[in-house]
Amino acid sequence: MIIDMHIHPIFYEAVCKDKEELEFRKNAFGVFKQSPYGYDEMFAEMDYAHVDKAALLPLDVTTTEGGQIVTNDQIAVLVKDHPERFIGFASVDPHREDALEVLEHAFRDLELKGLKLNPAKQKFFPDDPIMNPIYELCIRYNRPIIFHAGLSWEPNTITEYAYPLKFERVATRYPQLRMCLAHFAWPFVREMVMLMIKYPNVYTDTSVLYLDSPEESIARLFTVDMGPLWVDRALYRQIMFASNGPRFRQFKILRALEKIPMRDYAREGIYYKNALRFSIISLISRMVDLHTIEWMSHKPEEFHMITEEVHEIVKNSPVKNGAVLVLTAHTTTGIMVNEGLPCVERDIADTLTRIVPLEADYMHAHFLPSYGATGNNSTGHIKSLLCGNHCMFPVVNGKIVCGGAQDIYLVEFDGPQTRRVYVEIIGE
Repeated sequence: MIIDMHIHPIFYEAVCKDKEELEFRKNAFGVFKQSPYGYDEMFAEMDYAHVDKAALLPLDVTTTEGGQIVTNDQIAVLVKDHPERFIGFASVDPHREDALEVLEHAFRDLELKGLKLNPAKQKFFPDDPIMNPIYELCIRYNRPIIFHAGLSWEPNTITEYAYPLKFERVATRYPQLRMCLAHFAWPFVREMVMLMIKYPNVYTDTSVLYLDSPEESIARLFTVDMGPLWVDRALYRQIMFASNGPRFRQFKILRALEKIPMRDYAREGIYYKNALRFSIISLISRMVDLHTIEWMSHKPEEFHMITEEVHEIVKNSPVKNGAVLVLTAHTTTGIMVNEGLPCVERDIADTLTRIVPLEADYMHAHFLPSYGATGNNSTGHIKSLLCGNHCMFPVVNGKIVCGGAQDIYLVEFDGPQTRRVYVEIIGE
């Protein structure tokens, strides 16, 4: 698995409908000889580089340049189109009077999973007190921040704002705030490493702005700017894979990293584990998909097979890997997994009746003031207990993993009634 934590989707066709807006992006971002492309092209590149997910980063430069390089709403559209491939981040111009309202809307309503800021372009120092409310809002929503750090090739940028030591007061003031200083803060690599050694909440990424080739720049970064064992011994939990697309290509960064000697645990950390640690809460909360099945029984006791409905729900869910939970909402019904044969249904029904006979001295069979009626469904409660109220299956590549003879039943023990079953898919 590989997660690319640094993509600017400025040429994604789905958000390139306005020609003037696109021209603004090109000039503001400093990339000119590219044109919009569709999801198929993007996914082809991701697949070639073995990238499973990509973090999409906007940038709000409203007060400094009079616009936005991809908006929060546009990021939300892209994620909605492909939640299985994209992790959406928000941005806000800290100088906006409504900055907190904009950011809270992005986290609460758009469900974006982190914040992207570029001090060099947005013209603020990270340790300026005006930033504290923004940092505190990120902590309240448990959202990480990706900062641009070090040199920026974008026009109208001042490197002083993004000097890595300007972030130290933030790291000390807010130790619970996960923050990534992107690009290894190049050329200030040693300062960047110092921050990571001192502060476990400080991360960086591999989207180094190379001047020669990716192989030469990455090799220098990992073996000269840093000692050849620094990653293995000390930094393996704080570096994330990133390409800085569309400025640089994913497969070229990966190809360069593959040539760097490092232990397996360090490579796995860089490729995906550190990204999960950086944004794990957000990812989990996003990947919950809940559905409801409704059915009306026509007999006091009835077996109703829901296998195909559950399989279809899982097939159409954005969650592709995880587990599916099937849960009845009632105390006189059961969820049963068994072979879907009428004779098996009959044997189970007869056995339950022998265990729980209709005529018995049940305590529940008395007038219940809370109901205004006499309880007459004791057998239903007990049979439901014996049958169970839920089942769970693994989900792999959008399909339920189960045996060939395993069917899922909703079993009625107190009909006729309208019944409800919850189907929840959890994972990624």
